[in-house]
Amino acid sequence: MNTRIRRLYTLVFVLTLAFVAMSLYGVSLAFTWAKDLPNRVVIDGDALVSAFGHAMTESYHHALRDGEPAVQLQVLNEQFTAMIAENDDALAWVRGEYRADILALVDSGDGSVSDAATKLIAILDAEENPS
Repeated sequence: MNTRIRRLYTLVFVLTLAFVAMSLYGVSLAFTWAKDLPNRVVIDGDALVSAFGHAMTESYHHALRDGEPAVQLQVLNEQFTAMIAENDDALAWVRGEYRADILALVDSGDGSVSDAATKLIAILDAEENPS
């Protein structure tokens, strides 16, 4: 019986040692892979700009069409009007992309949204047809 127990202990020790060795080898491979990961990751800046630009455009459309009046007012006053004041290219972008949505807001039931939309349309039309 003593011999069997010694053989069993030896077998368990060898199997445990083999398991620990394989585990350490796997961990070393994982660390090596993770250490080299920044060299393999390629970030495509143009693809990110395109994806985020499309998401931003759609979020503005959604806010102007289906948003609450407070959100619509914020987009009109704090986003579009400020953007047009700071950047000349923004005027053409807002006019081309959102003019129909802004025109629909002129007839809004909320007076402040209607006023803000009317003022923004006046800015867009004044810049489109300078006198």
